[in-house]
Amino acid sequence: MKKALFLLVSVLFIQSAFSQDILDQFPKPATSVVDFENLFTDQEEIMLNNLIKIYYKQTDVQIVIVTIDKKSITAEQFDSLTLEIANKWGINGIIIGVSKGLRKIRIQNSVGPETKITDDETKQIIDTVFIPKFKEGLYYKGTREGIQAIVNHLKNN
Repeated sequence: MKKALFLLVSVLFIQSAFSQDILDQFPKPATSVVDFENLFTDQEEIMLNNLIKIYYKQTDVQIVIVTIDKKSITAEQFDSLTLEIANKWGINGIIIGVSKGLRKIRIQNSVGPETKITDDETKQIIDTVFIPKFKEGLYYKGTREGIQAIVNHLKNN
């Protein structure tokens, strides 16, 4: 029993240290768009930040976009990393994680927005709004329209 408990604690410690190593690559942002993968032009980042500020005033829900380069993590780590980033940064709203290189997108809803938009509803927005534009290489347009769809849902619920 002691051996099993020691093994479990050791595994959790190793995972935690590994996660902290990865998390250290993602410092807390000064803006709502954190483009580590360089998917957006400077002008597109400014427009997305401005859009998010307007939506925050309308919905009182914080939205953050983070793009993650595939050199930083594996596809298997992506979903949990977006959640860990949201926790580390203290996001009280919605974090949209995107990785073009990994071909992944994840929307994490915190406790507040979770009552207004479910994981199934965000998945539907991903499948019908984000991904079709991303497949065309239109990352800015897909992200902008995806945020608009999320905000429209939040306003109506």
